[in-house]
Amino acid sequence: IDYDRVQCAHGVTLGQIDHNALCYMQSRGLSPSVAKKLLLQAFMRKDLHPLLDTYSAVLDPLINTFF
Repeated sequence: IDYDRVQCAHGVTLGQIDHNALCYMQSRGLSPSVAKKLLLQAFMRKDLHPLLDTYSAVLDPLINTFF
């Protein structure tokens, strides 16, 4: 592969957890740590959705371990 023929791109998302969503979940009886964990897992699953159908056996434990 010639170096001048390779193209790549990437993106990153940074930000704070949605305070309103966190407060809503806490108002429904979830602890702050559980609410935060669920929001982070949902965020990861949304972005990894195309891969989850094929690699869920590998990705689900990783998501649950780190978030």
